Amino acid sequence: MTPSMTARRYAWPLAALTMAWSLAACSPHSKTEPVAGTAASKVTDPMLVRLNAEQLAQFPTHIVSTRAVADTQTHPGRIEANEQRVSRVGSAVVGRISSVNVELGDAIKPGQTLARLTSAELTSAQLAFLRANSNLTQAERAVERARQMIQAEVISSAELQKRESEWVMARAESRAAQDQLVLLGLPAESIDRLRLEGRLQPEGVVYARQGGVLFERKVNAGQVVQPGDPLFTVADLSSVWAVGSLPEQTASLIRKGQSVEVDIPALDRTLRGKVVFVGDTIQPETRTVAIRTQLDNTHLDLKPQMLVTLRIELG
Repeated sequence: MTPSMTARRYAWPLAALTMAWSLAACSPHSKTEPVAGTAASKVTDPMLVRLNAEQLAQFPTHIVSTRAVADTQTHPGRIEANEQRVSRVGSAVVGRISSVNVELGDAIKPGQTLARLTSAELTSAQLAFLRANSNLTQAERAVERARQMIQAEVISSAELQKRESEWVMARAESRAAQDQLVLLGLPAESIDRLRLEGRLQPEGVVYARQGGVLFERKVNAGQVVQPGDPLFTVADLSSVWAVGSLPEQTASLIRKGQSVEVDIPALDRTLRGKVVFVGDTIQPETRTVAIRTQLDNTHLDLKPQMLVTLRIELG
């Protein structure tokens, strides 16, 4: 083989190897990785934010999930006393108020005296009870004498039956007179004292039938009152209503049992409840339908007439 042929034989492999090295040098993936600890390795991405443990505690995280989204309506409202726990107290007799023992906002206990009054009607009823009780005593004694006399064959059985009939009537009249005193508000201990001692109670008493807070007072000393006049209102505020009004266009979308969120700006609090009432009639002045929910008020934080916002989920 001649020298020229040998040169041509090795020229092509050397050229191919040289071209491969050139292409490798020009490739973007051929950059040399920085050595650990060098200045280049400490350069970070400016778009990357790293938080330490103290900062992470200020950013709560939650697992992403899916849920149904419900449309809601927002309506203004107010807190009102639960009418099922409101007692309106009046006098059972015609009389003149002699004293008022409570003031607005007072805590009231069941049976507590709210006011006292003088009443001629009450005095007449007590005298009628004394007469009926006296007649009953006489009728009982007459029956006892008649039974003794019939054993001695002094009177006939017809006379005994007559006296027993009078005793039965006297007992009925005595019970009726006692019931009348109860209706007029006379306590049981006063009736017993009247029966045993014959002592009249000079004043009638207006007392509370349930406990709660004195919500209203419509009477003063010296005022003449009639049966049925609302003198006091006692409300148990441990449970209250949140009341609102719905436009007639959307009232058909609300049903009892739907969830309600009640926002209370004065307390910076939100409570959840259920729709317990939707009105069946429309207020002609406002063209709205009444709606309410019931809220627990154990700590008495919710005050009547406090403004609220009702958010109702439509489903």
